[in-house]
Amino acid sequence: STREKAVAEGELATVAKGAGMALVGYISKGILLYLLSFILARFLGAEALGLYFLGITMVMITSMIARLGLGNGTLRYVALYRGEGDLSRAKGSFLVGALFSFTFGLIFGLGLFLTAEFWAVSIFHKPDLAQVIRLISWSLPFVSVSVILVAGLQAFYKMKYHACIKGFIEPGLPIIIFFIFYFFGFRLGAAVISYVLTSVIACVYGVMAVNRVTPLFKRSLLPKYELKELFTYSAPLFLMTSFWIIQTRIDILMLGYFTGSKEVGIYGIAAQLAILGVIIQYSFNAIFAPMIADLYHRKEHEKLGRMFKTVTRWIITISLPIYLVLTLFSKEVMGIMGSEFAVGGICLVILAIGQAVNLGTGSVGCMLTMTGKTGIALFNAALVCLLNILLNYVLIPGYGISGAALATAISLSAINLLRLVEVYLLLGIQPYSLAVLKPVSVGVGILLLCSFLTKMFLIGNSLQLAAAISLMMAAYVAGVYLGGLADGDEQVVFAIKRKLGGVVS
Repeated sequence: STREKAVAEGELATVAKGAGMALVGYISKGILLYLLSFILARFLGAEALGLYFLGITMVMITSMIARLGLGNGTLRYVALYRGEGDLSRAKGSFLVGALFSFTFGLIFGLGLFLTAEFWAVSIFHKPDLAQVIRLISWSLPFVSVSVILVAGLQAFYKMKYHACIKGFIEPGLPIIIFFIFYFFGFRLGAAVISYVLTSVIACVYGVMAVNRVTPLFKRSLLPKYELKELFTYSAPLFLMTSFWIIQTRIDILMLGYFTGSKEVGIYGIAAQLAILGVIIQYSFNAIFAPMIADLYHRKEHEKLGRMFKTVTRWIITISLPIYLVLTLFSKEVMGIMGSEFAVGGICLVILAIGQAVNLGTGSVGCMLTMTGKTGIALFNAALVCLLNILLNYVLIPGYGISGAALATAISLSAINLLRLVEVYLLLGIQPYSLAVLKPVSVGVGILLLCSFLTKMFLIGNSLQLAAAISLMMAAYVAGVYLGGLADGDEQVVFAIKRKLGGVVS
């Protein structure tokens, strides 16, 4: 009917506007993280950078455990209760997530601080790592609760503030703070202090944003607590997210165990570059995740399926050229960080392929968690975590950073292909339509053409590299544009343009 069509178009516009705003934040995050990685690589070198990456990895793993799975749980139930108009229960779910995350973040941070010497000397055999762990452990409670604050903003579709935290404060502020402390004689300490101070500032800003644009901190709104429901949903997620963060970060830890800090630094840069395209997926998932919960709860499965196909097509179309660049110019891109990093070129190619498979399956992870299939998600996470640990254990001693990259790429591909099958079997939904063939065919054509041209005209400096990448991007955009937009995409592109225009004006 006309009314249903109007409602569907309104929901597409909501996704487009929200994703457009989130996209601004995640593009900014990608650029600033690349800039931060470049600065740290240039000023610290691979060995000190390796110690920094090890410290960050330990905080990320510990923070994930400290949140008890309440990040996704808070997002899901605040979104559900907001959709039902039950703001009291939405506030109760949010407060439980925030208080538990901060408290356990504080406890785990203290534990990490007290055991720093053990991790540095007994496990990683790197005494200089102890001071890094002691300093960075102070960030744990703030990192943990920030995830809950961002979830609250997502649930209310307040993507402007989400983008500010994730796209500007967290990746951009460390650059400024780093240079301030570096000027006063700090080196590796400047990088670690910048991370800690940024986590505090991001948390404070998150509290202010939630208080300003949502009713979650209003005193007049009395909270109602549904602890059983929230923790029943979040308990499997606690294990699942723990498995997930271990799966995504075990490569850094096992490289730290088997190899030196320099290898960790080189691999860490390659891993940072390989996730540049993932910002596209994150930008759409940030607004799509609460909509999945809402549509599934209302049993509007057909509409959810259409949204799934559309979002997947956008993710593939926008992210594909990034991976064309990373695979074709891997050595040159790594070399920008410094000559000692160029050896990580093949490592970058392997990681980029794994991430391309991840993006090619769309939002399958969100589909499982946001529809309540947490038991399945837990099984997936445990399986792939075990696979990744075994592959790293087998491959790193013989192949070093390339072995770690191969282990990560295989594991990442395996879990996303498994999720793809599960979403189809459990929900009867798959993310592909014939319209997705257009960007893929254009991308493959551009890759083959550029591979041929780069063999004929060798790239010798950064200026030539920039020119080659610009030409590749222009050819891809032109190819996709000339192929025409799929049904409904005109409206979405218009909405994103309008949102982006409002941001930059």
